[in-house]
Amino acid sequence: MLDTLDHVAAIATAIVAVWAFAAYRFGSWKKRRLLEKYLSNERPGRRYAIDTGQRTIIHLMAELRMSEAEILQAAFTSQKILIIRTRDPQTSLSNGMLFQHIAMPRGQ
Repeated sequence: MLDTLDHVAAIATAIVAVWAFAAYRFGSWKKRRLLEKYLSNERPGRRYAIDTGQRTIIHLMAELRMSEAEILQAAFTSQKILIIRTRDPQTSLSNGMLFQHIAMPRGQ
């Protein structure tokens, strides 16, 4: 009886682990797609004439209701998002990031 219970517990543990991994991956995928879709709609010239389509992390956090870490993870794992460093004009050191959707050719 104890041996059977041991096998059932091992199988249940494996099932829960696979489910948790799948839920984590799906959540990451969903956040990445949300960021990609939002940035693709924020194309250059959409809001005003000199709009470049680039958005700050603060803007994205407010619009998408995602944390800074979630946005960074989604951007770093996406091949469709360009991350641009901004520089302080006095020190020439990086002081921020801008995010922009990359127009991908069809078939990629």
